[in-house]
Amino acid sequence: NDRVTLSSELALTGVRGQTYKLAPQCVGGPAFLVYYSPAFLRHCAQKEPVVALRVLADTYRSARELWPLSEEDAGRNVTLHIAAIKNHDPGSLSSVYEDGACWVLRRLGEHDAIVERTAMLALTEMLAD
Repeated sequence: NDRVTLSSELALTGVRGQTYKLAPQCVGGPAFLVYYSPAFLRHCAQKEPVVALRVLADTYRSARELWPLSEEDAGRNVTLHIAAIKNHDPGSLSSVYEDGACWVLRRLGEHDAIVERTAMLALTEMLAD
């Protein structure tokens, strides 16, 4: 559920051995820095705050697929770049499907990933890599 995802991901400090007093069970890593998330939430949440938080939760879940939570990665950080969606409202985010496209989180390296609009026909090729 989105609330659990957001609370557990946001409770990771990115510092090995450090936890928040109210979330001592949230340990491991890597911790994610969602670059442009304040701008995205400020823009998108004006119209539909629940959808904005759902998109953010989906971004964290996608990142966790690429970087599974592990104790050995505690203290490690990964930056998720969401500049491509930061100025979109909920309607325009979903309208890409009408054009045969979708939003994907693509891993760039050990410490970075980017959200980008991708043609659905290109997904097979991306998944093969």
